Amino acid sequence: MNVVMFMIDGFRSELGSYLDTRSEQPWLFDGTRTPNLHRLASVSMRFKRAFAQMSICAPSRSSIMVSRRPDALHVTSMMTGFRETAGENTITLPQYFRQHGYTTIGLGKAFCP
Repeated sequence: MNVVMFMIDGFRSELGSYLDTRSEQPWLFDGTRTPNLHRLASVSMRFKRAFAQMSICAPSRSSIMVSRRPDALHVTSMMTGFRETAGENTITLPQYFRQHGYTTIGLGKAFCP
């Protein structure tokens, strides 16, 4: 089994694969053309009700990557890394996958700062 996870900042559900939610979100722009992402979504698990845990990205990203709420991690700003507050022994999602035989590849700023 393969697992591909995309974490995208400032993402609004205006991709073609989400336009079926327009009745709930009438403000969506339907002019975005993303045929490759649409094709990937057609054979993938798609989440229609995914929300950020906090209004700034670092606490939300940290929360997703270690499966703890930002208040439990004590990460409430862009300047605090979860390793500073949760400790060096905290296992992240990529670490968990790697420990169970998966190859993990990361790109971007999922773990900022």
